[in-house]
Amino acid sequence: MELSQLKEIGLSSEESKIYIACLELGTSKAAAISNRTNLPRTTIYGILSRLISLGFVSYVIKSGVKYFEAVDPEKLISKLNEKSYRFKLLIPELKKIKNSVTEKPKIEVYEGKEGIKSVYEDMLKINKPIYGYGTTKLLFNFLEFYIPNYIKRRAKLGIKFFIITEESEEARLMRKNDKKELRKTRFSNIIKNMATVTYIYNDKVAIIHISKQHPIGMIIENEDISKTQKIIFDHLWKIAK
Repeated sequence: MELSQLKEIGLSSEESKIYIACLELGTSKAAAISNRTNLPRTTIYGILSRLISLGFVSYVIKSGVKYFEAVDPEKLISKLNEKSYRFKLLIPELKKIKNSVTEKPKIEVYEGKEGIKSVYEDMLKINKPIYGYGTTKLLFNFLEFYIPNYIKRRAKLGIKFFIITEESEEARLMRKNDKKELRKTRFSNIIKNMATVTYIYNDKVAIIHISKQHPIGMIIENEDISKTQKIIFDHLWKIAK
């Protein structure tokens, strides 16, 4: 693959080189990426940080060591807007590289606004109900233009959403549109003390924490964890109003 093709979708030469290396290597340390690309490790960390913020790369920490992996190319289409068509033409070739790697992490970490959007986009991949609990006020302010569009797309796909959140003016207004937006909303005082929002969908759990300094999202793919979180949700749902 020519690196110039990835440049057309907004990546620099070094960013393209590192993204391709991550696809080839699978879950890998920065040192392995440095060896594959012949770029200094100090340069690698800076570029990886940018690719993480753009939603092109995720990471997982194992035994205190950070491992990086390229995000599945299909998840990137929604980010590229008018450039998405050109990128879509590259997907078959990129997926050949991705599919050649058998080891995949069960935990993906996403940083920044674009990373948080990637978490939400993942929820739309599976046409099954989404269950969520946590404080949503900060989230709506953080993604004020993205969230309304996301809600419309979720409803259009027929994906039902059950949410337990804190009672607020914004939440009460949201609940008025529950029927139209395929949602059921309940309120709980317990939610006020939570600093995160948790979503359960299929065999995945997504946890999002919004802060000005370090907004972060995490997707955990594990059937047992998903079932446990659903039990917690069901209990909260029963006592919520």
